[in-house]
Amino acid sequence: MPKPAEKLSVTITAPMAERIRAEVDAGHYGSTSEVIREALRLWEKQQQELDLLRARVKAAIEDPRPRVPIKDAFEQIREHAEAYKAKNADEAA
Repeated sequence: MPKPAEKLSVTITAPMAERIRAEVDAGHYGSTSEVIREALRLWEKQQQELDLLRARVKAAIEDPRPRVPIKDAFEQIREHAEAYKAKNADEAA
């Protein structure tokens, strides 16, 4: 069962208030509360994406495998690209 709505008072800058009212006046939202709820949903989604990114970075940092120097990494990429091009050239012929 969803929790009941809670009334909350916040203070925002005048430009923010104007932007919210403009969105409602343009018919994009039914009320200022809808604008705020949508903004919070987007903020929550962004936070989840950042949490995932932080977890991936942390895992990469903590990865015990040896690091690959950037020069070697680019060399491996070049080798893979050349092999891919050669394979496609052979298939096209």
